[in-house]
Amino acid sequence: MITEKQIKMYFELMKLGMSCDSLKLFPGVLKCFWRTEGACFLVETSRGKYALRMIREEESWLRGEMELLDLLKERQIKGFLYPVRLKDNSFYGILKDGGCFYLTDWPELKPISYRDQIKSLLSLIIEFRSALSSYDFSKLQLKTRQKSLVSIYQDMIGSMKSFATLAVYRLNPTRFDQLFLKYWEDLVAEGDEALNLIESSNYLKMIAARDSLRPIINNFSRRNLRASQNNQAICLNIKDSLLDIPLLDLALLMLKTGRANRWNREWYDWIINTYNQSFILTNDDLEVVRAYLTFPWEAYRLGARYYHNRVNWPVSTFVEKMERILIGDEARRSLLKV
Repeated sequence: MITEKQIKMYFELMKLGMSCDSLKLFPGVLKCFWRTEGACFLVETSRGKYALRMIREEESWLRGEMELLDLLKERQIKGFLYPVRLKDNSFYGILKDGGCFYLTDWPELKPISYRDQIKSLLSLIIEFRSALSSYDFSKLQLKTRQKSLVSIYQDMIGSMKSFATLAVYRLNPTRFDQLFLKYWEDLVAEGDEALNLIESSNYLKMIAARDSLRPIINNFSRRNLRASQNNQAICLNIKDSLLDIPLLDLALLMLKTGRANRWNREWYDWIINTYNQSFILTNDDLEVVRAYLTFPWEAYRLGARYYHNRVNWPVSTFVEKMERILIGDEARRSLLKV
């Protein structure tokens, strides 16, 4: 007999797009569910705990993700949450609005540490690339980057200039406006330097060689990473994965872990040398990595949050974050000048 608590849960899930038929596909009897972040929920049934992900995109894209995860599982790659079979033996179901959902196991996980789990994070991208190096992706529908890094850099440099304009003409400038105006020209100069570096590298030739493009993880944010109890880095979701030069996963990981590791030379050399043992890094590759790390990504993203996508933080929080970023950027610039 369905309890009142279950009825309330079914009602809440149906408001989110689930149907009665979809709920019947869950393994075991639903006991409770709660939201974690974004479109991810945790579901507990009589069979255990699962992550429930609702995907608002074309079914063909999800099929590509499922096939990619199936390939990684077949190669016994650790560090990913793999879909579990539903009661109809499928790996995903359809929502009422045409979106999709799937379930993965949910082991006991803890927040990721960019310092303590750095070895596991690097192993994650190396094993991911190794598993996919010799696979033919021509028949697998995966996303590709819509813009090159050259265009992305140009857009972000233009945005930083617009942030400064907004700060100049604000009737009542805030402390963040004043701080941004103090440093915006230096940030734009860094962006211009990164743009020059990527344009003068072999990056455009690399992405033009379509056969060399492979899936990359493409999301090393704290929201998309966790650590298991034995410190194995776990990628929660590969929804953002796309076809690109595999080298960008290395650059992204270095960008995300740099500040936590104080952008020191030992950290940099260890990552490059360890990665190089599995995939030889040429001078052309290192030029692309350097061009990626040269751009002031963190300062740009914080400015975008403040001026374009205002999040519900007090101005003091933006100021504190920017001050920390600027201090960390001094170490990053010092490292890249060597």
